[in-house]
Amino acid sequence: EIIQNNLYGVDLDPFAVNIARLRLWLSLIVDYEGENPPPLPNLDFKIETGDSLSAPDPSGGLETGFRRQLIDEFLEAKKNYIVAHGSEKKALKEEIIALREEISNWAHARKVEGFDWQVEFAEVFAPELAKETLSGKMAGVVNQAGGQMEMTAAPKEGGFDIVLANPPYVRQELLGDYKKQLKPVYPEVYTGTADLYVYFYGRAQQLLKKDGVACFISSNKWLRAGYGEKLRQHLLDKQAFRRVVDFGELPVFDTAATFPAIFLWQKKTRGNTETHYAVVKDLQTCYEEGVREHVERIGEFLPASQFGTKKPRLVNRKSAQLRERMEASGIPLGEYAQGQIRYGIKTGFNKAFIVDRRTRDYLLEKDPKSAEILKPLLKGDDIRHYEIHNRERFLIWTYIGVPIEKYPAVFAHLKKHEKSLRKRQDQGKHWWELRACAYYDIFDKPKIVYPDIGKKQRFYIDENKYFIEATAFIIPTNDWFLAGILNSSIVLEYIKTFASILGDENKGGRIRFKTLYLENVPVPDAPETERKIIGNLAQKTQNLYSQRRAKVEEFLFAIGTSPAASNSRNPLEKPWLLSETEFTRRAKKYGTPDVQIYKSARDETVALTEKIETIEAEIDARVKSLYGV
Repeated sequence: EIIQNNLYGVDLDPFAVNIARLRLWLSLIVDYEGENPPPLPNLDFKIETGDSLSAPDPSGGLETGFRRQLIDEFLEAKKNYIVAHGSEKKALKEEIIALREEISNWAHARKVEGFDWQVEFAEVFAPELAKETLSGKMAGVVNQAGGQMEMTAAPKEGGFDIVLANPPYVRQELLGDYKKQLKPVYPEVYTGTADLYVYFYGRAQQLLKKDGVACFISSNKWLRAGYGEKLRQHLLDKQAFRRVVDFGELPVFDTAATFPAIFLWQKKTRGNTETHYAVVKDLQTCYEEGVREHVERIGEFLPASQFGTKKPRLVNRKSAQLRERMEASGIPLGEYAQGQIRYGIKTGFNKAFIVDRRTRDYLLEKDPKSAEILKPLLKGDDIRHYEIHNRERFLIWTYIGVPIEKYPAVFAHLKKHEKSLRKRQDQGKHWWELRACAYYDIFDKPKIVYPDIGKKQRFYIDENKYFIEATAFIIPTNDWFLAGILNSSIVLEYIKTFASILGDENKGGRIRFKTLYLENVPVPDAPETERKIIGNLAQKTQNLYSQRRAKVEEFLFAIGTSPAASNSRNPLEKPWLLSETEFTRRAKKYGTPDVQIYKSARDETVALTEKIETIEAEIDARVKSLYGV
């Protein structure tokens, strides 16, 4: 009875539709008590295949007017079809298709693209006309002659009571011309850069009747991304948004990294409705405790006053106060940087395009002209807080149009990987070329660089013309004031209030520094004198970090290894924190440990660290003052 009267479903993928139907059939078989179960219902017109997004907004309902009889015939045929078999089933199916076509022709001025919710599920979207009264035959009409007719009840609004969805995650770059179909259907949430799942929220709101409830599990990116602002205003701010459970980067789905979250809202004005907000940081504990119990324990009710344009929305009250004060002090980084935050180079096959020093030297030996397209490269992990760790990587820069015949040694190297390079989705006009990039010029200029993920913020001003790989980002400026702001402790606290975090940010969790998060960081207004002071302090800090890094590299070479053979997780890269016992144990692999080398490196780096900490404390104090916190 529930399947026949209450459940509906639509999916673009026929396989998913068949699996859903099978699951419902299995539930009937499992639940049946007895030896002779009845025939399984036909679900062709209950769980259907179709594009659920591109058809017109169904929320106005299907106005039946004088065609109510046609609608009734359609609904009766669908009802009978569910339990029909054999020749009756075939005849009813043909009748349903014919009636559906006739209804669609008068319901719409032109052919509808996609799944037509109003027609396909007419029993849901046709308003329930009031019953004829005892004193009249025409519903909804008043006759002037007294006593002959009475005003009947208003039609009941069409729509679903509940909408559940796990929308697909498809990046906006892959939507192409499909965006043109979506724009007029979803004006409340449409932006040219919105990923596909955003429009499922818009559709769900259209499908709901008044006071209906929707529950989604989907990407959380719309909560923070610029393209999600219209959706935030449309649903999060204006509707009775009951619950948000954010899983960050936790692997809720084994096969997809989609930053999942659960969203529950009601189609009614928000008013004073509070939103229960929980950030799950330990998936195992969540499952062991029980999802509902865990979420109830860690969550917090946020007041309706936190929701609205330029309000903090989904943060605890203490963090909300911090954000409000900081955001009132300046403009967002995206605006400050004039929208020029860029990501690093995506090669599509790093094994071919990124080489170590040994390979680079070999290519230069074979052909010195190779130097023209061999560029020093930094990955995200190489970029640290006010310093870089040069691991001696180089990029083969085969831009679109590169005269490859001038570089035979490089071409011979790439030729070894031709099969894999031809398979790339992101390549130039020829298999040996990198994908298109409109801002190669910024790599040769001073710039702020930073990684896409880290335990703390790691901004560095590069003046050595490094190319940057895809795990890092670039702001094309040598603004030392900005570097000081972005590396300050208070900005880290701000970022933690809204950026996606893998694990617990207070227990070594890693923070995502993607543009959709960083572009919102406020850059405070400051008098020119204060800008110069903070800028000079930031520059002095980076110089000290660079001096300390040089000492570390000398230390690594002295004990028999090198920066290129090391990594950021090697304790030997932090001699100022290293005990003599730990040094001896770890340095044995490179030969007999020389304690004097260790002590010299430790003492020199400790002294530099103390200077660094003093200056950074002053920067932090000055930046907090600019933010008014």
